[in-house]
Amino acid sequence: MSNNKKGSKIKNFAVENTMLIFAVVLFVLCLAGVPRFATGGNILNIMIQVSINALIA
Repeated sequence: MSNNKKGSKIKNFAVENTMLIFAVVLFVLCLAGVPRFATGGNILNIMIQVSINALIA
């Protein structure tokens, strides 16, 4: 029964946070594909763009 509850919690988390999971997967793929993606300036630029979009939405 404990294993079933654990699986249910994971499934609920995945359903509630689909966009976050997608963003993390996309970020990891970009890290693997483009060596200069993880520079400090680029990460800062991404955070600024995301925050502007969040304010507009």
